[in-house]
Amino acid sequence: ILGVSGTLSALSNMERGIIRDFGIETYTFLPSVYSDNNLTFDKAGRGITIEKSKDRYMQTIVDEIESATKTGRSALVFFETEDRLRSFQKSAYWKRIRNANILLGSSTKEDRSYAINEATTSKKVTVATSAFGRGTDFFCHDAKLDAAGGMLVVQTFLSVEKSEELQIMGRTARQGKNGSYCMVLWEADLVKFEIRPGDWAKQSRSDLYTWLDQKRQQLHEQNLSELRQKVRNATALDRDTHAYVSAIKSNSIQKARHLLEKFNGVHED
Repeated sequence: ILGVSGTLSALSNMERGIIRDFGIETYTFLPSVYSDNNLTFDKAGRGITIEKSKDRYMQTIVDEIESATKTGRSALVFFETEDRLRSFQKSAYWKRIRNANILLGSSTKEDRSYAINEATTSKKVTVATSAFGRGTDFFCHDAKLDAAGGMLVVQTFLSVEKSEELQIMGRTARQGKNGSYCMVLWEADLVKFEIRPGDWAKQSRSDLYTWLDQKRQQLHEQNLSELRQKVRNATALDRDTHAYVSAIKSNSIQKARHLLEKFNGVHED
């Protein structure tokens, strides 16, 4: 066993290709040691909301929080960046949330531990940056919360990597407990996925998630392609650098001069 991941199924074709370059072609999928997953994500219904204005986007986030907490559930909201989280805090809608805990990269160890433990208690609201969506264990020991439907996770951005989305989604309904997940997105944030204003509205409810996923995968593949090219360029430069040092050590002046000209763009091979 070379590695274990809960997001193996989310690998893109290019990611699988990169792994294949290292000679790894066999994947084994094992069921959870706990009971069946009780996560609810209404991806073909109201589980995805896209708002045209930032104001409505902020309001809808709070609406989702209130809808959960008024029935005895807790809400855990993930923002892509600290700046966006702070922007949410400064909005008029933040005042509607009482006694919310905040998880930031700069939070002290004690504050983090307290907020993580409190997140899975009835009617508690926690807002966090996306980093806490990967690997942070939010265990539910509150029978009242589980009976009410468990913790609601709200993701306020579309992840470029599907694996991140699965990780964030997996912060709730852990170890056989109940829980649900939804997305609240701002139309302006979708531009980087080459989604023009209004394009999403042309999709049917049942097809919206698949369409967003395809757009996300296209951007992710493009990013990976550019990264692979940078790695190839860096590898070639590293090889030439070693060759240059060897030429200097062996007093191969002509070869060293040729490589130095190449480094400085005097001519190309």
